[in-house]
Amino acid sequence: MTSPESRRGARLLAYAHLTVDFHQGAMAALVPFLVLERGYTHAAAAGVVLAFSLSSSVVQPLFGALGDRWRMPWLIPVSVAVAGAGLAAVAVSEALWPTAVAAAVSGVGVAAFHPAGAGRARELSGDDHVVMSWFSLGGNLGFAFAPLVVAATVGLLGLRAGPLLAIPAITGLVAVALIGRGHAPASAGPRVARARAGRDDWRSFARMSVAIACRSVVFVGTGSFLVLFMHQHRGAGTTVAAAALVVFYLGGAFGTAIGGYLARRWPRTTILRWAYLVAGPVVAGMLLVPGPAAFVLVALASLVLYVPFSLHVSLGQDYLPRHVGTASGVTLGLAVSAGGLATPGIGALADSVGLAHALLPLAALPALAFVVLLGLTDPLAASGGRGGARRPGGEQLEPFGGRGAGLGGVDEEHEARLGGDGQLLVGEGELADERMAEPLGAGAVGADVVAGPEAAEGLAAGGELADEVLQPAVVRVAAGLGPHDAHTHLGEQLPVRVEVAGGGVEELEAREVGRASPVADDR
Repeated sequence: MTSPESRRGARLLAYAHLTVDFHQGAMAALVPFLVLERGYTHAAAAGVVLAFSLSSSVVQPLFGALGDRWRMPWLIPVSVAVAGAGLAAVAVSEALWPTAVAAAVSGVGVAAFHPAGAGRARELSGDDHVVMSWFSLGGNLGFAFAPLVVAATVGLLGLRAGPLLAIPAITGLVAVALIGRGHAPASAGPRVARARAGRDDWRSFARMSVAIACRSVVFVGTGSFLVLFMHQHRGAGTTVAAAALVVFYLGGAFGTAIGGYLARRWPRTTILRWAYLVAGPVVAGMLLVPGPAAFVLVALASLVLYVPFSLHVSLGQDYLPRHVGTASGVTLGLAVSAGGLATPGIGALADSVGLAHALLPLAALPALAFVVLLGLTDPLAASGGRGGARRPGGEQLEPFGGRGAGLGGVDEEHEARLGGDGQLLVGEGELADERMAEPLGAGAVGADVVAGPEAAEGLAAGGELADEVLQPAVVRVAAGLGPHDAHTHLGEQLPVRVEVAGGGVEELEAREVGRASPVADDR
């Protein structure tokens, strides 16, 4: 469930993503100016872009793994600043090697942003796939509009205007600063939290990664040669052929938004399979159908290839709930790196058999993605969260001494009762060192019950955090331990805290607590 504050925060983060991915589109758009103004060879200019591409994609999983191990809230603003500074340095450097190093630095900033940004986007969106899709949409728009901004600055004033390209990063820093002011994460609800609390499903994640790689090769490979293809094989002028590439990128923005809306109704895995099933014939038609219809198929191809984009990210996070950063880094990094690595091979094949014949095999890759996704399930759909799954009849959580915890059944293993009133209480806790959430029993105990060893003074009947002893009601939240009867009275605020075995405990904000009441099946 997303509050208005969370949605505002998600929009700000989407804009920050726009400014970061702006650097990816701008770097490619600078190539002609590096050749014409500085006299770089085509190979040298391509090497600068390669330095950026490798650093911006290959190291993303590394930043994701670091994010799984340590909390690094400073990484988002720092990454935005580094990406902008690196791009500005590319424009003002003269020699080849300093330019390549500056490009690599900008790429590292882009790489660092994506896992941290995707994790923060999921926190702000809860289980709302539309809100989550805003994050990907921002990146799509930034990439698409970058060539226009480069043309309006460097194209008119030359590379000396390159420092102006840092302005988007400055505005992105402002957006990030505003996110940190009062935009709390959304609550996903106990049933969705239970889905995220499961074990990592590496097998499903690996299968989805194969599909991501297939999509990347098709999208990046087609985008790299689309202008040349439309000019040589469809008779389009250079301006019209370039316009086809803009359509190809902008269509992706619409596809991302459509994917988020579809995920509100159907499981994400179902949407992925249908998107890839449709993508193959559409890509083939784009490469085979002559005349103006080819331009329509360019837009449709972009649309269906981008429907899965944001769903890959959120689904990967749910397959690896204990390694959300790694999941984000791989899904976003692989979306670029696989295609980038395959593109030179496509070019070499085009030199041998012609561009049209070299691109046509790409139409078969969505079919491969469809096959590897067969049988894959959506964790949220299976647990009753969003994603089109119907919630079964059971119990609904109503507010008790605070905010309500949303829809969801009550796991008998984690029931807690409120004294003699016998009312079921359900709370939601987070395991700070594992970056996961699970529904836990919440029972209040009086301060006189508190006991524990000297090293853990302040434990509340197996709970945690000494400062809660001073509160009128201490709430016990612990995984794997049976619930205790509560000794308090109705109307008393019940702050829910967390216990984490093995250290790494952090104090978290109070979570929702509710009492169970019947609710009908929504079918």
